[in-house]
Amino acid sequence: TAEQGQSYIGKNIEVLIEGRSSKQGYSFKGRSPQYWGSNIRTKVGTLKTGDIIKVNVENVTGHSLNGTAIL
Repeated sequence: TAEQGQSYIGKNIEVLIEGRSSKQGYSFKGRSPQYWGSNIRTKVGTLKTGDIIKVNVENVTGHSLNGTAIL
């Protein structure tokens, strides 16, 4: 639930990249080990499906964690 998602704000989580995000302002989408959907902002356009990266969670919308890649 969105309430549970709030506990991730400010934390760094691992995310498996699934592809490009359709959400405006975000470059990629992925999944956390807890199966939360993630929208990721990054300045690097070289991430590939299957990459595992760290993401700093900045906010939650619905059942998605949104944040910035830590590269």
